[in-house]
Amino acid sequence: GESTPPEVPWRIGPYVADGAITEIDGKIKIAGKTTFVSHMVAAVLDGADFLGEPTVKTSVVWLTEQPDTSLRPVLERAGLLERADIEILSYWDACHLPWPEIVAAAVQKAKEIGARLLVVDTLSQFAGFEGDTENNVGDAHRALKPLQIAAATHQVAVVILRHEKKADADVGDAARGSTAIGGAVDVILSLRRVSGMPPTVRRLLGLSRFSETPDDTCIELTADGYVLADVAGVKAAGTQEKTAEQRRQLLAVLPTDPTARRLVAELAT
Repeated sequence: GESTPPEVPWRIGPYVADGAITEIDGKIKIAGKTTFVSHMVAAVLDGADFLGEPTVKTSVVWLTEQPDTSLRPVLERAGLLERADIEILSYWDACHLPWPEIVAAAVQKAKEIGARLLVVDTLSQFAGFEGDTENNVGDAHRALKPLQIAAATHQVAVVILRHEKKADADVGDAARGSTAIGGAVDVILSLRRVSGMPPTVRRLLGLSRFSETPDDTCIELTADGYVLADVAGVKAAGTQEKTAEQRRQLLAVLPTDPTARRLVAELAT
């Protein structure tokens, strides 16, 4: 219809759009969801490229379940400390409020600081899922509704984080809880470690209503944040590191005789 924008209003992207909801999934304490989002946020605050793609600069409102002790180093590594263009709301300051009121307060804060990106880390914590309610379709829809209203009515870009139950499941089925949530969002990104690759490398799988979102991307965390990974180079570096470590372990258990050690070292090279 006439109200439909002629082009997708990408905010970060082809991953996050104004008026849409992006879900980011990953195994708890393994995938690095919060670290990934922190660098995504850092890019959009400056209007800098993210994973080789443009962003549209904006302030950010971030709802976090993490206590200050563990969140601070994440923010520090991403250069987000002492910034005036990001508002962080702790779950522990809002846990007494119903979920719709938390979203309303976040949207109001977004209006005050001119933020067009709202991050919810994690949805299950803030929406108050308890016991088996996360698997209930009705509870899932009720959790998403305030965010859908925020996205549609205020044209805010929304990013929600969810924990994965099965890292090897298909995108859309891997997140913990009801698949109704994945079915209702616009973009799902699954952040996964890659077997045999260095711990800084992730595989970013995408499932999207938009054709622009990549299905499968390899990324790497560097001193400058996440970048597209040179897969061949990363694999080669990983192989060299593994071989060097095996050589060190072998030499550690060899006899101390210099001639024998030199001979085995030459054979292992």
